[in-house]
Amino acid sequence: MLQLFVMRIDLNADVGEGFASDAELIPLLSSANISCGVHAGSAELTRQTISYCQQFGVRIGAHPSYPDRANFGRIRPALSDTALAQSLTQQLLEFNGFAQELGAKVSYVKAHGALYNDLMDDQILAQQYLAVLQSAMPTCAIMTMPYGALFETAMQRGLTVIKEGFADRRYLSNGRLTPRQQQGALLAPSETLMQALQLARSLPIRANAAELAIAVESICLHGDNPHAVAQARLIRQLLLRQGFCIAGASA
Repeated sequence: MLQLFVMRIDLNADVGEGFASDAELIPLLSSANISCGVHAGSAELTRQTISYCQQFGVRIGAHPSYPDRANFGRIRPALSDTALAQSLTQQLLEFNGFAQELGAKVSYVKAHGALYNDLMDDQILAQQYLAVLQSAMPTCAIMTMPYGALFETAMQRGLTVIKEGFADRRYLSNGRLTPRQQQGALLAPSETLMQALQLARSLPIRANAAELAIAVESICLHGDNPHAVAQARLIRQLLLRQGFCIAGASA
């Protein structure tokens, strides 16, 4: 019997952060990283966004952050380990409570901003983060890039990891993202389309003057720019034309 191979890729974006584009962006996604209301948004917006994702069958992920509202979660605050663990636990438990009230399933957790980046390099932080996740949301997968401290620690513990790449961010040769404050950190629209397709096909991408080969299951489309919806629509259309099924990564 002939078996057809289906090319599958997940499209995710950060939502519930107060941007008006969410209403148009979410239906284009297969997964949504919904703010826990600390770096942006609010408890009520989190609840509304979970409900909206349910309407379109978009997979739900919790998107916790450092408690750094003034800087949109992009700076690591001076917090004790205990205070950070308490903040993350509260964020996840409240998020899970909203989901349960609405009859929604939380499939994964993806850290936001500076927390996401720090988890790639800080082994101790990665261990603390996973301890919180395994306590507050033990059945959820972890979304992160396919290397670094969080990825390696999660894999060693036998946890489910969703490997993520970024369509609109320029990579460094070591696999990290070019810092946002550096010129050229964000790709031009044509470059973004090309990189999204390369990531989906597991082809090498440009990283400075080198090429970087990474295998991902989910591609992040940033929702915090004025062209987010148009860009997401073009990427989705391109991948569909190339024969991809847009669907949440197996978790």
